[in-house]
Amino acid sequence: MNKPKHSRGAVLIEFTIIFPLLLLMVLGITELGRALYQKNTLTKAVEVGARYMARFNAEGDIIDRSTCVVKATGTYPATWSARLGDAEQLVLDTAQPVLPGLVAADVSFGLDQGLAVSGDEECLVRVSADTGFNPILGPLTLPIINVTFDLTQVRIHAKSEEQYIGE
Repeated sequence: MNKPKHSRGAVLIEFTIIFPLLLLMVLGITELGRALYQKNTLTKAVEVGARYMARFNAEGDIIDRSTCVVKATGTYPATWSARLGDAEQLVLDTAQPVLPGLVAADVSFGLDQGLAVSGDEECLVRVSADTGFNPILGPLTLPIINVTFDLTQVRIHAKSEEQYIGE
């Protein structure tokens, strides 16, 4: 069965109209998946750092649990600082970076009093990280509607807190 002459090439024209939209949708879904992956990876790294610091204890109790302050006597401050460096390396994983562009300045550690799950005031180790999203593509401009999507401006944030145990 032959098609009428006036409808020849219609499929090609329809494809050229729809293809950029389909391509944009596929790239968008891919970038969304990458963003979720990077967020999950950063969250896991921050949790590992918090868990490490929450269970740290060197030659006795290094934290004054009534004030949640590192004890100022003996070698405690130096030991705590060294352990913070170890935890930072766990979060950053410098041998094989957790996320491209994640640097030590993006990660912060804190030790504060707060409400634990039990409802009691306890010492809590808090770790947070904030870094930029690394998309596959740079800024994407749609010339027809003059809109630019700059995914490099998206920030990924993760935080975790653990009750200080000091085992």
